[in-house]
Amino acid sequence: VLHVTHVDDEEFDESGRDVVARVSTETVGISQIRSVTLSYSYYQPANYRPDSPISEVTLAIAWTGTLHVDLAPALCDDPQCQADHGYTGTASREDIVLRISAEADGPAAVEGAREFARTLRRANLSPLTDGAQIAQPAHGRVPAPRRTSATTPRPRFTDRFTGRDGGAAR
Repeated sequence: VLHVTHVDDEEFDESGRDVVARVSTETVGISQIRSVTLSYSYYQPANYRPDSPISEVTLAIAWTGTLHVDLAPALCDDPQCQADHGYTGTASREDIVLRISAEADGPAAVEGAREFARTLRRANLSPLTDGAQIAQPAHGRVPAPRRTSATTPRPRFTDRFTGRDGGAAR
């Protein structure tokens, strides 16, 4: 499972004396995760070399199909224009977005976020035979033994309400 906890403080008055912390938690089954997106940023990309350090990563994980929409009025280059140009913006599927910066959080945190994303992708995309395998880096994993299909036919299912035969298992 992926367990997400978010803590936010909220001021109830202008002076900031009355504050409450709001804590929300969500537990998501790994199989429910629909996408894991990892975006990289590099400082001074014009000077990029293969050994250039990553300056930050953004990790977005989606499981419910939540659509995050950022809209703003569309602008025109003509300062005298009075026309309504509608809206412009972005729409992205995301349930949680984390930004990890090498400058603020340290290079180890950036690398840790990258490994977490890789681990989450492996857990989500491949069936697990041993839960301990997902915690190992990809280069250190030992392939799981292949399972052979069962030779015994699966039992037939019955309708749970009527008890009638529902046909062979698929």
